Amino acid sequence: MKFVVSSATLLSHLQAISRVINSKNSLPILDCFLLELDGNVLTITAADNETRLETKVEV
Repeated sequence: MKFVVSSATLLSHLQAISRVINSKNSLPILDCFLLELDGNVLTITAADNETRLETKVEV
């Protein structure tokens, strides 16, 4: 997967959904972001056991 996006744009989207990630998770896999690229749209997902937030960035 290769894409180009400004660091400011990526940071703002990551900060917007990072509130879902809890630093005291019992499952370390929940401390990450999922990045999916479909054409020119990057989907960033953060989730815990109850809440899921997703944002899309055009790249």
